[in-house]
Amino acid sequence: IDNQISAQRGGVGSHASVDSNGCSVNTTQPRLYTSAELSRATQNFSRDRLIGQGATGEVFRGTTNGNKDDIAVKRLKLPPGANAITRQDLQRRFQAEFDTLATYQHVRLVRLLGWSEDPDPASSHPFLLVFELLNGGSLADWLRGPNGEPAVAASRAVAGFAHYAPLTALSRVEVAMGAVAGLGFLHGLREEGEERTEQRAALHRDVKSANIG
Repeated sequence: IDNQISAQRGGVGSHASVDSNGCSVNTTQPRLYTSAELSRATQNFSRDRLIGQGATGEVFRGTTNGNKDDIAVKRLKLPPGANAITRQDLQRRFQAEFDTLATYQHVRLVRLLGWSEDPDPASSHPFLLVFELLNGGSLADWLRGPNGEPAVAASRAVAGFAHYAPLTALSRVEVAMGAVAGLGFLHGLREEGEERTEQRAALHRDVKSANIG
């Protein structure tokens, strides 16, 4: 799984979610979004909505359903001067990422809501993935602040996300257990009562605090 950037910040594929719910498979099917829908949701991909970026693209905060539902839109990008071969390569990466995320659905993994494709051959951002937005920010934000500074007791709001304050020892253990549960699911492990499937085990390849939300 190629995990470059996540629905929050960092890597996208199989992102472990800090969640108090039990581990059960989420079978919601991704849907096709139109380019117009995602443009409206992100205010035409306003830089004020940018919440993450990496080598393969950028992630924007958005709202749908009359501003009732928060989403994160990952917009894959082509490098300047890209040719048909480069575009095909990006399309293969997009398809592989989509297939993986659509297959591995779990309460401890960020949920893929849908996708979109721009048919314009001249588009520099032809492929988009839509995820649930984890409003708490990333674990990296809680550990060291969104700009790399140490977390402080004084609460503050950053990029529209929650207020940050130092994590307690118990909170850190709960975060670690949640991340382990998500990774265990990818590795083919199932907890008592969970349905066992024929899915192949997957490796995350980019486990870090910025990819835990």
